Amino acid sequence: MFNPAATLGGIIGFFIGLFFFRSIFGALIMMFMGRTLGAMLGRNNDQNNARFSSWFSGWGYNPAADGPAFMETLFSMLGRLAAADGRVSPQEEELFRSVVINELRITDPQSVASSLEIFHRAAYGTEPMSVYARRAAETFRNRPQLLEMMLIIMIR
Repeated sequence: MFNPAATLGGIIGFFIGLFFFRSIFGALIMMFMGRTLGAMLGRNNDQNNARFSSWFSGWGYNPAADGPAFMETLFSMLGRLAAADGRVSPQEEELFRSVVINELRITDPQSVASSLEIFHRAAYGTEPMSVYARRAAETFRNRPQLLEMMLIIMIR
């Protein structure tokens, strides 16, 4: 399972190691240490915040308040990203479906169909990616951790 705290710890550790040790070996050691520390912190946060699924734990995500706006913006941005080359391939659509079901744990068939509808509407629509990015920045301007989570999902 993907642990955002461990990933973030590893990335930060890598750059700290690269900066201080000026070698890839030092960067890899610090990446391992940062990943371990991030995993430990994330695990503690999961235990303290068990009412949300483990992927969203610690990000300040409230499904009731943030869910619809967050998911619609995320799915729209993923749709625009998939259509950046002018078309959406079957592999890109299958990857999106996999993220929705396996990573975001949306398993209700109607909800999966709704997410695909939002994805396709954005992918074949005319609005540029910047419209969705501005909407996300405006909606979650006081919650940068949600914007960070959105970016992590998009680059996976």
